[in-house]
Amino acid sequence: TLFPYTTLVRSLRCRLDKCSFFQEEIEYLGHKVSAGGLQVQAAKVAAVEKANRPANLQEVRSFLGLTGYYRRFIRDYSTLARPLTDLLRKDVKFEWNEPQETAYETLKQKLATAPVLALPNPELDYVLTTDASDIGLGAVLAQSGRPVAFYSKRLNATQGRYTTGEKELLAIVAAMDHFRHLLDGKRVVVETDHRNLVAALSRNRINARVVRAIMFLQQFDVVLRYLDGKSNVVADHFSRHPPTVASLAVFEVSNRNFEDLVMKTSRDAQVEELVNKGTGEVKNGILYYDNKAYVPLTMRDRVIAAQIGRASCRERV
Repeated sequence: TLFPYTTLVRSLRCRLDKCSFFQEEIEYLGHKVSAGGLQVQAAKVAAVEKANRPANLQEVRSFLGLTGYYRRFIRDYSTLARPLTDLLRKDVKFEWNEPQETAYETLKQKLATAPVLALPNPELDYVLTTDASDIGLGAVLAQSGRPVAFYSKRLNATQGRYTTGEKELLAIVAAMDHFRHLLDGKRVVVETDHRNLVAALSRNRINARVVRAIMFLQQFDVVLRYLDGKSNVVADHFSRHPPTVASLAVFEVSNRNFEDLVMKTSRDAQVEELVNKGTGEVKNGILYYDNKAYVPLTMRDRVIAAQIGRASCRERV
C-alpha cells in the first residue's frame, strides 16, 4: 500500500528529550562525527588503554573484537594483529611472548593515536594506495590528501605462494572490492611503488589469475600510477577516459588480425570521441596511443585469449 508523502510526515512523532539540534559534533556507535571528519570515541580509547593484558583466549578475542571494530582507523591492522590472531588457532598453544606483547602494545598505541578520517565526498576523486607483503595486504583510501579509510587483509596459505607481482595486484583488487560502495562510478587513482606489478601484467603470457584481476578492474574508472612519478607502462590496461561508455583497453601491437582490427575500429563509436579529446591518433585505420593499438570492445576477449593461451583461457572460463 502506498501512502502520500504528507501522510507519512504527519504520522511521524519524536520525543524532544531524545533529540538534539544544531550540534557541531555527535557521538554515534562508538564514533565521534563532526564537520572535521570521523574519529574514535574517546571513551573507547580510554577503555583500551586501561585494559589488562589478555591472560587467556577469551580475553584475546575480546581485545581483538574491540580493536577490530576500529580497524578502518589502523593501517595494516591484519598484519599488526597477526601474532594475536594466531593464538586463536586450534592447533596453537596459548603462550604470551614478545611477538604477542609487541602486537598488543602496538595496537593500543595505534588506536590511541588514530587519525581523524575524512568523510567521503562524492564530488571528489579517490586515491587508493596499496601495498602487499608475504603475510598480508594493506590499502589507504584518501581524498584531497586525507585518509577516508584503511583496509587490510591477511593472506591465506594459497595466496602466500603468489608471486610478488600477483600479491600487489591482489591488494588492488581486494581493496577495490572492499570499497566498491564508494568507488563505483568514481575516478580512482591507484598508487603503487612496486615495479614487480609491471612484470606481472606486461609478460607475453599471463596466467588466468592475472586475467581475472584485469577483467575485474575493467568495471571501474581506474588509473594506475607509481608513487615516484615515473611512467607506468601498465596503466594502459586500466585507464579510463570519462565520459566514454565502453572501456578503453590498450594492448601491445602485433602482426595478427590487422584487417579485422581496422574494420572493427572503423565501426567503433568510441574512436571518434577519443580522437576529438586528443586521446590517441588514427594511423592506417588503427587508433594508436603511446605506441600501442586501441582494441575495440568486440575484440578484447580474443586478444586476452591469445595472450594467455587457449588452455589457460579454457581454465579461466
